[in-house]
Amino acid sequence: MTYLWINPVSERMISAAALEKLLKKHDLTRVVCRESWGEIVLRKYRELLEHADGTFADARCPAAVSLVHSLQPGIRIADIEPILIHCARELAERPDLADGEKIITTPCRILADMGNKLELKDTHFVPWNRFLATLGEPMEPAPDASPIPPGFFKDLPFPVVSKSGRPAIESYVTGNDWKNAKLIELLYCVQGCHRGDGVQ
Repeated sequence: MTYLWINPVSERMISAAALEKLLKKHDLTRVVCRESWGEIVLRKYRELLEHADGTFADARCPAAVSLVHSLQPGIRIADIEPILIHCARELAERPDLADGEKIITTPCRILADMGNKLELKDTHFVPWNRFLATLGEPMEPAPDASPIPPGFFKDLPFPVVSKSGRPAIESYVTGNDWKNAKLIELLYCVQGCHRGDGVQ
């Protein structure tokens, strides 16, 4: 048995009918997470910011985290794994999925690399475009907007600044304005993961 988890960006790139055909053709079983990991991750950030001093960088995007870490050591990196990783851990540990391999699709290569380094049992992370290429299936264009756009933290009761795209991130963190923020939301790809190298 091979189980497939599709990230929200990739999910928008395939019709229900095409997905059903793909699953059947390649003998894949689609799975979803039982926990609401987006809500759980948001709660973890709230708890972190309530009890910590300084400015934190959102750690959901490993490419952005790496950039900030290299440019501004004064900004602390939140020790909270991306939502996709939380979800993958659940799937890797679920008894009802223990009889097969789990494939976790990602919108970018760096997130797939991050996941594979964890060496979760019977779990493999792969960018969506590479996954489709391996199956010999065509890829539809990425959506015009991300299903997870900037603004994930907008309801937190703290000063939050949102930056997307390398130039905007670089400009912000190399200046001094970042010191006024409690949390910096970071997306390396402009306006969200729909521009990731795993869905282009």
